Amino acid sequence: MRKTLTAAAVLVALAIGVPAAEGTSAGQHIRIGASGANTETFVLTPVTSGRVQADTGELTFCCWSTSHVTRAGERLDVNDPHLTFKGTHGALRFRNRIEWVDLPDGWAIFSGTWTAVGGTGAYASLSGSGRVAGVTTANGFTRVRLFGFLAAK
Repeated sequence: MRKTLTAAAVLVALAIGVPAAEGTSAGQHIRIGASGANTETFVLTPVTSGRVQADTGELTFCCWSTSHVTRAGERLDVNDPHLTFKGTHGALRFRNRIEWVDLPDGWAIFSGTWTAVGGTGAYASLSGSGRVAGVTTANGFTRVRLFGFLAAK
């Protein structure tokens, strides 16, 4: 039952775009979403006004390790993928820390944190951080949302 409630909470959060719990009011609130069988494309949406503009493009990820932690008696997989968003305004690189919870019938949910670690073009002088959450279905469909703040270094 706990897993079902957790999955429902994540799905609701993804649907309504939960605001970032971390960051500063000095940064621009942004949301990045990707969904599909491969989640190879993204949509960046500025939630508040600022220098970051709406963008779309390619999402690539690499170079992660897997470890395990136990939370409330549940063994979780922990990944630390590096993500790169290559859009029309430049590229933005992130490091992530994601914890996965397996659900019945092959589903999984994940949540964690991200930190911007570099960029090119319009993203060259930005730093920031935030949260990430998502769900993967048994048939491989994934929906992921990153939300947080970006600001000039």
